[in-house]
Amino acid sequence: MYRSGDYAKWDNDGNVLILGRMDNQVKLRGLRIELSEIEGLMEEQDGIIRAVAAVRRLNGQDNLCAWFTAKKEIDLHALKDALSKKLTHYMVPAALMQVDAIPITLNGKTDLKALPEPATMEQGGYEPPANELERFFCSLFEKVLKLDRVGALDDFFAIGGTSLAATSIMIEATDAGYKLKYSDVFKYKTPRELASIFSNEEEVPAKTLGTLSFDRRDYTKINEVLSKNTISSFQTGNKREIGNILLTGATGYMGIHVLAEYLRTEEGKAYCLVRKGRFDSAQKRLKNMLFYYFGDEFANDSKRIEAVDGDVTDYAAFEALRKLPVDTVFNCAANVKHFSSGTDIEDINVGGALNCIRFCEETGARLIHFSTTSVAGALIVSSPSEIRALDEKSLYFGQVLENQYTSSKMQAEIEVLSAVADKELYAKVIRVGTLAARESDGEFQINFLSNSSMGRLRSFAILKKFPYMMLNSPLRMGPIDISAKSFLHLSRTPKECTVFHAINSHVIPMIDVIRIMNECGMEIALVEDREFEQALLEAEKDPRKAAIFQSMLAYQGMNGNAVPVQVKCEYSAQVLGRIGFYWNATDREYIRKFIEGLSGLGFFDEDNLYR
Repeated sequence: MYRSGDYAKWDNDGNVLILGRMDNQVKLRGLRIELSEIEGLMEEQDGIIRAVAAVRRLNGQDNLCAWFTAKKEIDLHALKDALSKKLTHYMVPAALMQVDAIPITLNGKTDLKALPEPATMEQGGYEPPANELERFFCSLFEKVLKLDRVGALDDFFAIGGTSLAATSIMIEATDAGYKLKYSDVFKYKTPRELASIFSNEEEVPAKTLGTLSFDRRDYTKINEVLSKNTISSFQTGNKREIGNILLTGATGYMGIHVLAEYLRTEEGKAYCLVRKGRFDSAQKRLKNMLFYYFGDEFANDSKRIEAVDGDVTDYAAFEALRKLPVDTVFNCAANVKHFSSGTDIEDINVGGALNCIRFCEETGARLIHFSTTSVAGALIVSSPSEIRALDEKSLYFGQVLENQYTSSKMQAEIEVLSAVADKELYAKVIRVGTLAARESDGEFQINFLSNSSMGRLRSFAILKKFPYMMLNSPLRMGPIDISAKSFLHLSRTPKECTVFHAINSHVIPMIDVIRIMNECGMEIALVEDREFEQALLEAEKDPRKAAIFQSMLAYQGMNGNAVPVQVKCEYSAQVLGRIGFYWNATDREYIRKFIEGLSGLGFFDEDNLYR
């Protein structure tokens, strides 16, 4: 059972009829948004009397819009800037409109249908396109966003663009002969910046996603730290017990299982940094999630669990925890989206890590920071001799990280390991691979749509095709319950052991999963590489489908010499083996169990492909 907050009733045939929400929450592009939080913040602004927020169609896409009344004329751009400083990026309305009065129904409620049609805000001064390339991208923005006029300096996302609309920009530009990568639309957000990619000038402005750049950094000290990551260090160093913990990301799939394993095997107390969201308190939200995954197993452990309302991106939340007896910090908080038009990915993945580092430096606690093996990225090579692998002694060696998630996780690792090198912080980085369903019962995460590996399987189901070239592509599946056990074992290792790959030692070929998907009724045909590429190209012309292929689009258009960097885990397996921990082989029964579980949730159903 899960308390979803939906208002519903049973009909006579036993169906559940959803009638609305019990709160003022909506879901937009997979993100839950509390409208009252936006309205309340708007009403705190000087001069504003009343505000109403709602989701409306804008430029052919659902967008967050807000209307307000005020004592004076309000500068909409200044208002948007003020909201941006307090709200997460996706909660800032795309359209703001000042009205004379908020319409009311006969029952005294807000008449949302009577509110005027919203419109995107102009960027300010209009900058005309300076050449044909800029005119092309201005007209492309106008077409995709259904706008009358777009200037050369207008930000795509500020004038109503979305991740879904970005796929249309990529597709139409490529069809016109300007081959764009999906990530380019997030790097170069204005017509002028996009045009510069294809200009005849020798130097195209080098931009990275967000503000992250890795090539010019000196990694000498970090590499010295990594060189100590040896079996000898593990055998001779002093191990440290976990003690009381501070856990971030406790309501996530990984965080909640780390908490469960801690409660099962340790005797200390867990302080969990949790945003209360729509719940009355952070404690209630955490208990709700524990019950969802584990039933009543931890009902008697309430004295060992204390939830603290706060956000990992706000150090004020950590300030309230400084006097608590925390021995170890587990930083499980992460934003796993690949792309964003704002800084929300970096805010959590980098900013959250920096706050954890600061807390540990000030309190003397040890930091266990969770990263991803996706930081392996890909290498542009001209010969086989240049191919490298990512092991536990390596960090950055020029690999391409072409989306905000992987680049932000790399930056966070750099921050943690720099603190180890420069300030002797007691910290470890645990890189995690594909976190899969529990080995014990096949239970998978609530928000399974956010799992990129499962998203790829969904993509094959949509195309009904799988290429021979991927037949033996390796897949490592880490059951979440077993993975959590490995995390706690690795956390106790000596200070000198700083990086681990907590990934299953057993590798299975992708074809094994595809065959079981077919046995479950998917009907995925094995095809030649060219046929698969053509099917993918055709599917991308449908923006609804293209949005689902974001993990594949991330590397589309990359240099043809790009080779995925393989990930090694020999050192971590050796350490775990000496502790007495071993990974179980991934068998057909396990794969079938989680595929059937996802199928039961409608994950692969044709009717649910665009949820």
